Formats: sequence, C-alpha cells, structure tokens
Amino acid sequence: MGAAGQGRILGMRPFDFVVAILTVGLLAVFVIASRQAAGGSSRAQAVAVMAGGLLALAAAIGTFFAFVIAGIKCDDTCDQSLEGGHVPWSEDPGAWHWWGQFALALTALVVAVVAWRQTARERHRRAIPCALAAAALLAGWAAFVRAGT
Repeated sequence: MGAAGQGRILGMRPFDFVVAILTVGLLAVFVIASRQAAGGSSRAQAVAVMAGGLLALAAAIGTFFAFVIAGIKCDDTCDQSLEGGHVPWSEDPGAWHWWGQFALALTALVVAVVAWRQTARERHRRAIPCALAAAALLAGWAAFVRAGT
C-alpha cells in the first residue's frame, strides 16, 4: 500500500469512518425503535425519540460548523494563482460554495428536527423517511466540505 493509502480504513480517514459507523448505528436504532413503537411499545417510543433527538443534535452541530466555515471562508493563505486558472472553491473567497454548504447543512437540520417532532408525535411512518433524508443530507454536506479541502 502506498503512502497515500496509509492510515485509511476502506479508503476513508479514520475519523470519517468512525462517524459513518456511528451514524449508521444511530439510524438503525432509530428505524428499529420507530417500527416497534408504531406497534405500541412505549419503551421503543422513548428510544426512538432519543435517537431522533441525537440525530437532530448531530445536524445542529454540523450546521454550526457549516456556519463557522461559511463565516471564516479563506484568509491570506488562499492561493488564487493555480495553474490553468482553475481554483478549488476552498481557495476562492468569493465562491458560492461557502454559503451553499451552509444551506445544505441547514436543510439537514430542518429535516432532522421534523423527523424528531414526528417521532415525538408518534407519526413513525413520516419520521423514518425524514430521518433517512436528514442523514443523507448530512453525509452529502460532509462529502461536499471534504471535497473542497
């Protein structure tokens, strides 16, 4: 394995891998608990609400980081003189991507809160797709930001 592949798990950075595993686990708990709660289990309802709250918290943290990223943009370290005139968006302080990534994270937060509220109101058939969409939006946001760095 070359130097570029060292320290990676399934081609991912270790931190990204751990976050991915935790997210999939949280979603699995949420979906299983929501389905059991739809059958009338009060314990599963509590677990589903907690898992939905954790998903909303993760989306809120992601949105906070997206806001910080959009606010600081790049500083004097930006190199806008790359060959061929192509500049990655993370090196261009005027790129739309700075606020685009924030909009993506904010959308994930809104959808995660909707999933949590639907779970709290015992509307599990609506909550499960919302939770899956929120997780997909968060994953998209993380990939978008990682691609720009």
